[in-house]
Amino acid sequence: MNANKRQLKIPDLRFPEFTGEWVEKRLEHGISLVSGQHLAPAEYNNESLGVPYFTGPSGFTNDENKCTKWTKITGHTGLRNDVLITVKGNGVGKLLFLELDEVAMGRQLMAVRFKGYFTQFVFYTLLIRDRLFQSLAAGNLIPGLSRKDILHAKVAAPSFPEQKKIAAFLSSVDGRIEGLEKKREDLPTPAASMKKLEREPQKN
Repeated sequence: MNANKRQLKIPDLRFPEFTGEWVEKRLEHGISLVSGQHLAPAEYNNESLGVPYFTGPSGFTNDENKCTKWTKITGHTGLRNDVLITVKGNGVGKLLFLELDEVAMGRQLMAVRFKGYFTQFVFYTLLIRDRLFQSLAAGNLIPGLSRKDILHAKVAAPSFPEQKKIAAFLSSVDGRIEGLEKKREDLPTPAASMKKLEREPQKN
């Protein structure tokens, strides 16, 4: 980005139908934060009763069939289109764009709920800044992210239509990557290929 564009916050690369400056402001002007809460073992179950209960990034999933903890206590929950962020413990700064209708959150998590942004746009913006969150967490007396760390994080954003188009493009790229990874997983391993060759009759 050249000096003039940096000063005006105009990216070098953008969709040609959009013009004008991007506006940088703190997240607190366009989000609300929902904190998680600790649940005792007696307050959650593994019998799919209630809503999924996430205690950290190791349990992040948008597939209910892969959820391992459930609870009927729903005072501190993330909702569809929220972004869950890990604020304590292992994986500080890890994110999940939530596609499930509702999940209960442990105290290691917070839900970022958007009011002034296109949700997926900010999700991708935060996703590429996870190292910033990790460094903020390491700089605290007790490693972790505070509400202030998240609310004061700055995001540069264009108009809502441009946010939406950027998010759709990045989501499409993600979909293609996931498809390629799935194809790679389905490929036979070298060991399996060798066994198949060993089983096949040799031609003279």
